[in-house]
Amino acid sequence: MDDERREPSRHIDVSSHDDHHVEIDAGGDVAHGDGARIDKRRGCLFVEARAVSWPGQLWNTPAARSRALLILGLVIGLLALATLALGLFWYRSSLDPGPTPSNRIVVLVAEFSENASPEPPENRTVSQIVLRSVQEVGDADPRVDVVHPRIVILDKDTAEARAKDYRATIVIYGWYSRSGTHALLDAGFEVPGRRPRYLPATATGEITKTVTLEEMNAFGPVFALAKELKSITSFTVGLIYYDEQAYEPAIARFTEALSYTVLGGQRVGKADILLYRGNAYVAQSDPDPDRAITDYNMAIYYSLQPNAAEAYYGLGNAYAEKGDYEQAIENYGKAIDRRPAFPEAYYGRGKARVALDNYDQAIKDYDEAIRLQPRFPEAYYGRGIVYKIKGEKDKAIADFRRFLDQSPDPDWRAKAWEHLHELGED
Repeated sequence: MDDERREPSRHIDVSSHDDHHVEIDAGGDVAHGDGARIDKRRGCLFVEARAVSWPGQLWNTPAARSRALLILGLVIGLLALATLALGLFWYRSSLDPGPTPSNRIVVLVAEFSENASPEPPENRTVSQIVLRSVQEVGDADPRVDVVHPRIVILDKDTAEARAKDYRATIVIYGWYSRSGTHALLDAGFEVPGRRPRYLPATATGEITKTVTLEEMNAFGPVFALAKELKSITSFTVGLIYYDEQAYEPAIARFTEALSYTVLGGQRVGKADILLYRGNAYVAQSDPDPDRAITDYNMAIYYSLQPNAAEAYYGLGNAYAEKGDYEQAIENYGKAIDRRPAFPEAYYGRGKARVALDNYDQAIKDYDEAIRLQPRFPEAYYGRGIVYKIKGEKDKAIADFRRFLDQSPDPDWRAKAWEHLHELGED
């Protein structure tokens, strides 16, 4: 009777490679055995479980093998397409340098052509000497990329066109020729992109030198030229930093340029580099006026100009930074003597005179600075301060308002408004 009251059993067969079975009875007990069956007498459910074996299971039927081969073929095809795409990308990149980040400084060094030929020379010795020298600038500064495509540039117009092609800031090119007992060595240096504001005009353009054939064959003039081009490149990079008010890297590049400078160079001399390194020493976040004074004095010593107004002006700034206003006034005066139309020097001297409470003379200096440069907001502000100290309220208000008309600087504008409020202006 008990056997008849049991519910019909169900047979579940889970096929696999290795045979195992699990017996599950009504009370939750589990037993193991071989095969998969229903034992109606015991009222138990036997489930046959077989473990999967990989990769044997993958190949156990023709259909499975076909599917596996299809998947493998798809994977290989995708890998081949990816490899082809990478190859095409590399090839296109080799033809087109692609976009260059705006903060990169790219220096393009073209092949130095033999006999001014438009074709790259077979003998690349001159090109390699120049390249290795200029490459040192790139090695010293991670922001500088020196590129050397197998192209020839023979003039400024071509240099400007190639600068666009390679997103270059600086382009160096040239040619050489031998004839009889002499040789010509020509080098061009152009800055078509982002030309620094203070780069001397003498730095760019072409210069052709005549040397003896014996000198040329020994490559002495080539090494001297390479060193000069390295100095100009480093100086130009320093001026780019200087324009960006990044004075620490500017000082580093100026220092390198000084170490590379060739005495008697026709493009940039030591005086130019010392002047701007001195300026950077004063302008950096932690000013070093003593080093600046040394640089300015050296700039005056090396100066080939009939005057050294910029260096004396720099000395005035350095002494003012040190709080030595008498020396500052003296050096501003020397700058003005050498360049009478020097509004910044008049302004600097005016500030120094204010520090010594010489207000009337300060006003005269501010007056002259404004006469020479009517849009000079700092001079209006300085004169306004003096008028305020002297109690000449209306003149002070007028100068602070002129300052506000000309200056966009938010901090200084706020200070000017404070003075106006103190003078009773809304």
